[in-house]
Amino acid sequence: GQHQIYVGPPGVLLRLGSIRLRHSATFSSVAFSPDGSLLASGGQDPVIRLWDPQTGKELRQILGPPRGVGAVAFSPDGKHLAGGGADGAVHFFDVATGKEVRRLKGVPTDLRVLAFSPKGDLVVAGDKASFRAWDAVSGKVLWTFDRQGENTPVVAFAPDGRAVAAAWGDQPVRLLEAATGKVIRELGKHTGYLQGLVFSPDGKALLTVGFEETAAWDPTTGKKVEALDRVKGRGRCAAFSPDGKLLAVGGNDSHTRLWDWASRKEVLRLRKHPDNTRCLAFSPDGRTLATVADAVAIHLWDVATGRPKLALPGHEERLTSVACSPDGRSIITAAWDGTVRLWDAQTGKEQRRLDVGQDKERNFVNPAARNHLVLSPDGKLLAAVRGDEVALIWDVATGKEVRRYRATCVAFSPDGKLIACGGRGTMIQDANAGIIRLYDRATGKEVRELRGHRTVLGALAFTPDGKTLHSRGLVHFGSRFGDAGEDETKHVRAWDVATGKERRPLPGGERPNGVILAPDGRTAATFAMMGKTVNLWEALTGGRRGELKGHKDMVFDVAFSPDGRTLASASMDGSVRLWDLASGKEVGRLEGHRSWVVAVAFSPDGTRLVSGSLDTTALVWDVARFTRRPATLRELTAAELESCWEDLRGDAAVGHLAVGRLVASPKQAVSLLAERLKPAPPADAARIAQLIADLGSAQFKARDLAGKELEKLGQVAAPAVRRALDVKPALEVRRRLEGLLEKLEDASLPRDEVRRLRAIEALEHIATPESRGQLEALIRAGAPEGRLTREATAALRRLQRGG
Repeated sequence: GQHQIYVGPPGVLLRLGSIRLRHSATFSSVAFSPDGSLLASGGQDPVIRLWDPQTGKELRQILGPPRGVGAVAFSPDGKHLAGGGADGAVHFFDVATGKEVRRLKGVPTDLRVLAFSPKGDLVVAGDKASFRAWDAVSGKVLWTFDRQGENTPVVAFAPDGRAVAAAWGDQPVRLLEAATGKVIRELGKHTGYLQGLVFSPDGKALLTVGFEETAAWDPTTGKKVEALDRVKGRGRCAAFSPDGKLLAVGGNDSHTRLWDWASRKEVLRLRKHPDNTRCLAFSPDGRTLATVADAVAIHLWDVATGRPKLALPGHEERLTSVACSPDGRSIITAAWDGTVRLWDAQTGKEQRRLDVGQDKERNFVNPAARNHLVLSPDGKLLAAVRGDEVALIWDVATGKEVRRYRATCVAFSPDGKLIACGGRGTMIQDANAGIIRLYDRATGKEVRELRGHRTVLGALAFTPDGKTLHSRGLVHFGSRFGDAGEDETKHVRAWDVATGKERRPLPGGERPNGVILAPDGRTAATFAMMGKTVNLWEALTGGRRGELKGHKDMVFDVAFSPDGRTLASASMDGSVRLWDLASGKEVGRLEGHRSWVVAVAFSPDGTRLVSGSLDTTALVWDVARFTRRPATLRELTAAELESCWEDLRGDAAVGHLAVGRLVASPKQAVSLLAERLKPAPPADAARIAQLIADLGSAQFKARDLAGKELEKLGQVAAPAVRRALDVKPALEVRRRLEGLLEKLEDASLPRDEVRRLRAIEALEHIATPESRGQLEALIRAGAPEGRLTREATAALRRLQRGG
């Protein structure tokens, strides 16, 4: 109740890219108006869009069926636009006004295909189980053609309007009498799964398009005339040019090919889509071909040259990742169009385009990798993970590729010296096991392998001190990998970077889909596969700090603000939400994209946020009112202050709330902590040195006692143990020291020690001169090797870097 929610964008500063010819959801159908002045598109959202094909500008939005539009078609006179709805009805709209003028009662499930007769007097539509024909004027149902089963329907009117070809993917094609629906004849068996039907303009050929063949049939006999071997491919759709001279075929190989129909020769191959071609349509004059892949962009091609008709700025397909350079001057985006683009953060102008190259099947930056676009801490190197599990490393200044590794995810160490690549094994026996490889940035040579994951790696994140690497195994929704399910679906693993040994994992929640660390490393944010919430975990104890609820659909990405006070989350519901981490309350909501928001990144100063969407654009938002919001202050009673001090010892959630209450009362908190928080006492160096020496004693009793005493000392003894390892002791002593250090690293901290470290966190987040002074006092008076001193030093350094 202490934070106001601002609904609506506080201000979009820049849009990187264009929304022209961009639908807000996956397409189902496109159609040109009879005069070629309009292009209509429908998809998996409730809006039909009308475009100017000359400019790509959106002219009108027509509100269609709530659950989306499976197919669109113009009436032959161009006055009406019909949309086959996911509600099973055919909706008629007046093209001039966009108003719905008629609704024809449809089939039981969502309509997938829709066609007007050449004269415009009939409408035929179909779903997975039936076709239905209506009188286009009266709306009367003329006939219904049913079948059993569930497969994709296809339909096409003969040019003379007397017959209609209809089929389902696994069934023979039937020619039906258009007026009555009676079966005239049945075509022979089509090879493979059927995806499309199209008559030649002269009516002499009916083409069936499928995964295994494209074939021509004689509609008067029902016999196959020709198996078009040269057109063979995993076809999904086809269209004849209005004059019948060209045949366009689009398929699952992401190519669209144009064939000279008379000679059956390929004359053009359009540039490869980043995804499967879903539908295509010729303009009435035959000069333009519109193609749509399983994406949100319409592509218009010059039929004569095979080149794009419009040069629109920005990405051509769905964004997968965004990033901001450390100096704040550049914004970087990656998308399914196979490019990474660098933009001027102030003007929004594109500065450079990097090609991710051609992988085996696709040409996009891998959306499955949560950190698939990563900058080195100095901003000089950029890493992107490709769909075939290749990590490309570029020099940002020159745009030249400097390295490539096999990987599904990448992370740079905070000092920039290491590149961590998560991937899989190279042998048959470990091909599905996750392996992390650490490479020296300067030489590119492998430094170390970290093995333990039983599935391929999905995300990596270094702690701010660079000593620990967190990793997540990639487990898809519903998947299980033998007995790996428990290990890979509920935990985020932790690794000692120096030794390669696995440490105590973070819980992570059920099927964590990503792991993002706060700038101070104290909090980890995870979000589950198909989950709508963000879970916050305390790195210190592994406990859950809180849960951020509010999104209406799946969360795709999160980002911490540089000061760690705010978290941004991107969701399938089309919004970006901003959260106050101290309270877990939503403080802002950004709504401006036309589709799912899949990536977010803060600028280095935290005043701007970049969001990337499936609408192919990135938006740059002014979020200063959220990230620079004044602290919510309140006066605490003496009892409440005492309660806060006690709660700092509690579990992760209770301790987190106590930190938040102290931050909201800065003067009282600093006064309380100055009184209660004592500097780290110096370790008895001589005693610890003797105990370490006793680990090499010839007497078992002395060795055993020394190990137990060092273990009791806990983190106080850890620095001396590390120093002893550095001098390369005898093998047996080294083994004991390593075992002891592992116990010390993974041991649960005493509750009083947890309280002291949370108090340091509170002082850092208060960030006043008084709290900084208290940190300085703890550093001056505390033992350098003490954990409290080291944490205070790290906190003060972060405050100094942040200004």
